Amino acid sequence: MGWCFVARNARVTQKRSSPRSERLVCECGFSWTRLVQPGRSPRWCSDACKQRGYREEVKARAAEEAARAEEEAAWRRWQEEWEARQQQRRQEEEQRQQRAAGGSGGSYSSAGRRPGRLSVAEARALVFKLAKLADNGATTLKRAYWTAAKLHHPDHHHHVDGELFKVLSEAAAVLKAADLL
Repeated sequence: MGWCFVARNARVTQKRSSPRSERLVCECGFSWTRLVQPGRSPRWCSDACKQRGYREEVKARAAEEAARAEEEAAWRRWQEEWEARQQQRRQEEEQRQQRAAGGSGGSYSSAGRRPGRLSVAEARALVFKLAKLADNGATTLKRAYWTAAKLHHPDHHHHVDGELFKVLSEAAAVLKAADLL
C-alpha cells in the first residue's frame, strides 16, 4: 500500500484499490475513486462545490480588503489626531513666546520717549530674551540676533505669526543706529 497526493484542499488518503487508481475527497466531504491521470487532481466533486468554493474565496478576499481599508482609515485618523496635537502644541508655544516677549505685542516704550521706540538697553535685553540666551558675555549680540531671527522668522516657521519678528526688527534698528549690531 502506498500513499498518493491529491489536490490542495483534498485530504490525502491511503490507496485501497489497484495502484492505478486514487481516492479523492472533496471539500464537502464526498469521496470518490478514479484512475490515476497525469496533471492536477480535481479539487471538487461537482460544479456546485466548485462554485461554492469560489464564492468562499471571493468572500475571504472581500473581508481582507475591508480589514485593510479599516486599518488604513484608522491610520489616517491617527495621523489627523497627531497633526491636530502638533498644531495645538505650536499654538501654545507661540503664546508662551508672546508672553515671554512682553505680552500680546504691546509697546516697549519708556517714559519720556516716543511711544514704540526702544532704548539700547531694552533692545539688547529683548534680543537675548527672544534668542533664549543669557546675556553673560559668552554670546555676541550679533549671534544672539541671528539666533532670534531664525527662531521667529515666519518664512522658516509657518506656525509663527511674525509679530515677534517685527519686534525683533525694531530692536535691530535701534541697535544698528547705535552701531552695536
